[in-house]
Amino acid sequence: MADKAFITPKVLKWARESARMSLETAAAKVAVASDKLSEWEEGISQPTIKQAEVLAKAYRRPFALFFFQRFREIFNLCKISEEKMLSY
Repeated sequence: MADKAFITPKVLKWARESARMSLETAAAKVAVASDKLSEWEEGISQPTIKQAEVLAKAYRRPFALFFFQRFREIFNLCKISEEKMLSY
């Protein structure tokens, strides 16, 4: 059995929503049912490490971001980074 990625569910959901990706589209990227992805986002179950890596790539977010516990700080850091990128 593949190792589970004990990600932070709220961060996983935020990453998908901030990438403006529907639950169905994101689930297709990792080849699971949308119900399964919803379970990951609710903390009911966890993706494998490989599945989490695929989602990080699809959402264009660093893989390590999924493991952060302090959600608001992550949001603010990403927001600042995106604003800096847009100003160049």
